Order: sequence, then structure tokens, then C-alpha cells
Amino acid sequence: MLYMKHLSLSITFVLFLVIPYVVFGSSVVINEVMFDPEGSDTGGEWIELYNASDKQVDISGWEIYPDGIGYITIPNGFFIGAEKFILIHLRTAGNNSATDIYQATSSSNMSNTSGSAAIFSGEPRGKDTMRSFVQWGKGGQTWESGAADAGLWEKSTFIDISSFSEGNSLGLQQDGVIAGGKNAWRILHTPT
Repeated sequence: MLYMKHLSLSITFVLFLVIPYVVFGSSVVINEVMFDPEGSDTGGEWIELYNASDKQVDISGWEIYPDGIGYITIPNGFFIGAEKFILIHLRTAGNNSATDIYQATSSSNMSNTSGSAAIFSGEPRGKDTMRSFVQWGKGGQTWESGAADAGLWEKSTFIDISSFSEGNSLGLQQDGVIAGGKNAWRILHTPT
């Protein structure tokens, strides 16, 4: 009888871990952010997305919000492969491919002292469509409240970048982490 009780608790715990993936419907996350490249920021900033699932995901029409730049819409017919990365190149021209999307139309760069990035799987933008979030430098950035409501971030927390150097990036401690707040992130001295 005690064995059955432990088995029931174990199954409940496993379901608790699996349900966020079902609710979110996707395991595509912001995996790394380059907001202060060496030299000029224009044309050197990027956001890396990662699909942690074992199936490709259609991200057509999804929107990425790099604070300071505005919303970037993923082109129609765009898929991210299973356990694959895509780099979103900000303020630079190029030809989109299975691994790279170029966005050249923005008029500003991300802030080097504080900012945030979010990704949404549809409209309306908010806690129900937000899939990933990160903020650095200080709390209270755009979409912090929505990220907290979605269980992706804790209000007023941020990644401390006081030891950050030009050319570093912010990356997840482990590829594909959906939530975990600031503790899921680290400064990468060698961006990937």
C-alpha cells in the first residue's frame, strides 16, 4: 500500500513537470542574447532561439521583442527544427535561411546597460502567448509583469551585468530552459 502511495505521488510529480510544456505548447525559447557586440552595435546584435523538443515547430508569425528595437515578426513558412538553433540578426541585411533570420528595418539598437527580450507565439501579446523572457541591468523592463504572470520570471529581478564586457553575451545555463528567471542565465565570455 505504501508503494502505491509513493507511485501515485511520483506520477503526480511527473505530470506537474510535463504540464507546463503542454500548456505552453512549445519549447522554443530565447537561448542567448548579444546586445553589446565588440565595436559598433548596429548589425552586430542578435538573439538566438532554440527548440528543445524532438519535433520541428512552426514559428511563422511569432514575434520577438528586443527592448529598444520593437517587434520583429518571424516570416511565414518558417520552422525551427528539433533540437536546433536559429539566429535572429538585428539591424542587418541578409538572406533568411533555416538557421538565420535577418531584420534590417529597425531604427535603434538594444540598450547596453539594461533591457529585455521576449518571444510571443501569437496575438494578443501577453502572458498567454509569451514563451520566453530575459532582462538585464535592472528590473521593470518591458514585459516583466507579463513574464512574471506567465511564470517565466520573478518581478524586480534581473541579470547583473556589472562584470559584463563588450563582446560578451547572455546565455541560458542549459539550452532550452523555459523558466527559471535570472538563475537560469549566465554571462558568456565566448558567445556561441
